[in-house]
Amino acid sequence: MVSLTQIPVALDPAAVAEEAGGGRAGAEAFVAEWGKRFHPCGVFDEVDPAEVLPASLFAGSPPDWGGPAVVGLCSLGLEEDLSGPEQIRRAASRLLLRDALSFLEYRVRQYLKPVGREPGGILLPGCPEMPLAANRAILDHFGPDMTLGLHLDGSGGLDASRGTAFVYPTGTWRPRLNSLCAQCSRKDCPSRLQS
Repeated sequence: MVSLTQIPVALDPAAVAEEAGGGRAGAEAFVAEWGKRFHPCGVFDEVDPAEVLPASLFAGSPPDWGGPAVVGLCSLGLEEDLSGPEQIRRAASRLLLRDALSFLEYRVRQYLKPVGREPGGILLPGCPEMPLAANRAILDHFGPDMTLGLHLDGSGGLDASRGTAFVYPTGTWRPRLNSLCAQCSRKDCPSRLQS
């Protein structure tokens, strides 16, 4: 298990304003007030996916993983609820989460490199091939001491303004990410926003 207590990302007011589709002044005020309150962190572990994500989670047949997978959590490290204009809050959270996930992917790649493997495309619970119930399974895998302050909501999801769970296949099976994202209705998905 690898724990990253600090993920080096920062909020740029211009990027927040562009992502929010609004004025720079509102983004600058938000970043000035909230920028230092985010403390992105993450944890990941290489696992036998059939043990962490059992077949019973999947509506159809589960993926034939063809080897291990990396499961993890990425948190923005907020200890309080954000305030400010909703569009700016969402934009800032998306940008930070996207950058934190990018850093985590880099660290996963570094972790797998010595054994000659690399991660497949990221899967987030709620993707067409990864059920929302995977959130609970991943949180349970890490236990209460390693959940990074992330909690399930009533629908089994995680608050996207606070963080996300993720899975990287590392065996022979690779998700068809372009077709998955095309089928997906989640407009604020960090995976979709990376492309």
